[in-house]
Amino acid sequence: MEKAGVIAEGVKLQEKEDKKNWNDQATKGDASETGLIKFVQPLFLEEENNHECFAKKGIEAYRADHPVL
Repeated sequence: MEKAGVIAEGVKLQEKEDKKNWNDQATKGDASETGLIKFVQPLFLEEENNHECFAKKGIEAYRADHPVL
């Protein structure tokens, strides 16, 4: 019962995090990776950058398409 409550709260927190502006969202990694992600993230968002050479589905979709080997 307690574990289910913790999982439910985790889901709520993730939903709240996902609703934040991309620049305010938490990132995983050290300070340099965080800086790069926050610098590059707008390039992956169509509302920020409409240039055709960039992926438009966000950084998570880019990571899924180009996994680290």
